[in-house]
Amino acid sequence: MQKIRSRQPFIAREPHLVKRAASFFLVLIATAVISAYPAERPKLVIYISIDQMKAEYLDWYKAEFTGGFKRFLTQGAVFRNADLNYAPSETGPGHASL
Repeated sequence: MQKIRSRQPFIAREPHLVKRAASFFLVLIATAVISAYPAERPKLVIYISIDQMKAEYLDWYKAEFTGGFKRFLTQGAVFRNADLNYAPSETGPGHASL
């Protein structure tokens, strides 16, 4: 027995497949465009870790900070709630692993 083919075009029969293919190609094109422009890498990375310093100190003494430290706070990345909630930490190994 022969299967009777539908006279509808493929797009009408399988719209979800067409949408998936279109989405895939859009993501592929977007990825190619984004990767064509490499991200500017920082010239210098400075990491400061202060043991036993409360995050609130950054807000309390914000007016006292000048120069470099003020720039770190306004233009850098500040992690105010960084902690290890999965294991007890020790100072030496903790700072070494940063």
